[in-house]
Amino acid sequence: MRTSEHSSSGAFELYLDADAQAFREEVRAFLSEALPDDIRAWGEIDTVYSEFAPIEIRLRRAKILAEHNGWTCPRLPTEFGGPGCSEVQRYILERELAFAGAPTLPEIGPELGVSALLMAGTAEQRDRFVPGIL
Repeated sequence: MRTSEHSSSGAFELYLDADAQAFREEVRAFLSEALPDDIRAWGEIDTVYSEFAPIEIRLRRAKILAEHNGWTCPRLPTEFGGPGCSEVQRYILERELAFAGAPTLPEIGPELGVSALLMAGTAEQRDRFVPGIL
């Protein structure tokens, strides 16, 4: 059975299977407890360009996400310390960050650096740098 979610305008409908819905509930519960008000306030001020939030806000948000399942780099495979999120899970994470008023994940940055290391780096480089990026 699939469930649906309607936007406030009713123009968009998202169908989630049980696994995706469970992930969404996990993300919502985590964000409701873990995000301080000052991070939420930034997202409420500027949701479109939240990747341009002050560096201290972005770093604190990254630390909060990294401490919970490595959500700073959601697509990073589990064998490298990441959560191994699917594209649907990444979408849900982005959407819930926006709904929570938090700055969203950067389009480039940690995931790009990690991806480059995984594809072209040596085992020594991966062991040295990937944990620090997360």
